[in-house]
Amino acid sequence: MTDPVKTRIWAQQCLAEFDAADSGLMKAALALAVLQDSRIDLETATGQVNRLVAAASAAFVADLPATLGDAVVLLNHVMLDAQGFGGDHETPEDPSNACMGRLLRRRRGLSAGLGIVYVHTARAVGLEAAAINFPDHVFIRLSQGKESVIVDPYHGGMQHGAAGLRALLKALAGPDRELGREDYRPIDDRALLMRLQMERKYLHMKASDSAGAARAIGGLLAIDAGEAELLWEQGVLLLHSGDTAGGQDSLRRYLAREGELGNRARAAELLQSLTLQSA
Repeated sequence: MTDPVKTRIWAQQCLAEFDAADSGLMKAALALAVLQDSRIDLETATGQVNRLVAAASAAFVADLPATLGDAVVLLNHVMLDAQGFGGDHETPEDPSNACMGRLLRRRRGLSAGLGIVYVHTARAVGLEAAAINFPDHVFIRLSQGKESVIVDPYHGGMQHGAAGLRALLKALAGPDRELGREDYRPIDDRALLMRLQMERKYLHMKASDSAGAARAIGGLLAIDAGEAELLWEQGVLLLHSGDTAGGQDSLRRYLAREGELGNRARAAELLQSLTLQSA
């Protein structure tokens, strides 16, 4: 078992030092998981990642793919078939789907979490991999030289061309929405981690778990502390969960930010009201 205090210190340091241009995507995802759920054992989760990477590496050594298409087939076979990772189509509203530690144990998740596992494994076997800027669902772009392919790990590693993505986009955003270059644009690892945390916040909100949603926002702030409005949202959620002290702290931190903050007046009024109630 991992020492929870040491693990928390490690996680905080890991996120403070996170560099989206580095190769620390999985480490950061695990750091977010243990910060939000102290029951997750870091050693166990790391071992699960290492076994997946070892299996993929062995497969690529034993049968070196000649083309990118062959590489995708082999990667899908190892991760999705042999190792059993896949989209959670039975309980998609379970917040465990957006917690990397629990996703690794269950081998089930939503598109952002599975996308992180897929990107990490693909990079470990020498492929270029990144999520793309498609709305509401994470697709992974794999590249090798001038070749590239778009893969959906959540739906069994299905590959999508422009026509398929265009149809999905219209289904999500309406018939007038056209597929553009921005939808294909690769996003960096920080943005992918933000997608993971947004999924987690959404799942907790859907379960009416204000405290869980506030913890997910804490993860978002750990990745990008510049998002001041998240402090306002976190403060309101903490107050709603019954954590008055935590809510007040988030609102005070929000008001301490410089610049135009959309909910500054409401935050000040709420703090004043809470102060009067406690007097």
